[in-house]
Amino acid sequence: MRWNLWVFSCLPLAAAEVWTVRVEEPTGLYRRTEEVVAVPLAKLGPRAGWLQALDARGRELPSQLTAGELLFPASVVPGETPEYRVVRREGVPPRYAGQIVLRKVGMRRVELGNARFRILIDTGVAAIVEAYSLTTGPRRMLNLVETTPEEGENTGWTSLGGQGAMTGVELVETGPLRGKLRLDRTGETWELTWTASSAAVRWKARKGFRFAAVSALPFLPFDRFTGGSEYEWPTGPEEGEPPDHDIAPRTWTKLPGGHAVYYQKAANYGALGVVALDGQLAWRGVGSNRFEALKADGGTEIALTFPE
Repeated sequence: MRWNLWVFSCLPLAAAEVWTVRVEEPTGLYRRTEEVVAVPLAKLGPRAGWLQALDARGRELPSQLTAGELLFPASVVPGETPEYRVVRREGVPPRYAGQIVLRKVGMRRVELGNARFRILIDTGVAAIVEAYSLTTGPRRMLNLVETTPEEGENTGWTSLGGQGAMTGVELVETGPLRGKLRLDRTGETWELTWTASSAAVRWKARKGFRFAAVSALPFLPFDRFTGGSEYEWPTGPEEGEPPDHDIAPRTWTKLPGGHAVYYQKAANYGALGVVALDGQLAWRGVGSNRFEALKADGGTEIALTFPE
């Protein structure tokens, strides 16, 4: 999975009041549709007013102004470099509708997500206790966090670098195009970031992550697991899935291709992917319904994905 999807250039026009932003998909292979791009505000100058984003036909796009970036959705076809315009306007900026969900629920829970996924964090136990893929349809929308009591602690998905409950909750960005949540507890800070069109959320913490447990065998819905190495995937239409797909712990300390995914072949319950954004993480037990990603110390990051 690529996260730095976009290469762009900003060309000022008309006395620095209008800029052309040229977008390029760096691999030249994949079509991108309404993915969020970020233009550094340093390229746009410090003058007052608000910034409007327009596509090649002059249609206004939803945008979001953050502390250091202007965000707007862009699309690109392989081999093309579409151009967008950013225009400085006077007055009060409009309010754009968006898909970002970020809100406190009750005394100790925080809900986050978009049209592709939904996550619920219990700040009292400092864990993700519910996670849903929203692409499955309502009859197959199951909690991908399995909290059925087993041997040992089973409070959900958490990190390894802190202790106790979350004592600080900050809704840093609430959309319309990007959400960012910051949670503090003794010893560490969590930061979760996602965009409106993406089926992924980036999760920063300290010292690693513990998943106890994923809803995979002996639980529903997932009965398949595979690594992300392209060499293990089928090469033709006669082959339906990778051969090594059983739910069972692997001996890997690194994820093949930096990625792994849980899924079910018989029915569409969505899927749950894990992306290793930190090469220093050592994985233990991945492929089973309980696993960890460990780091000696310091900040670390993974991504959770909810593909169809």
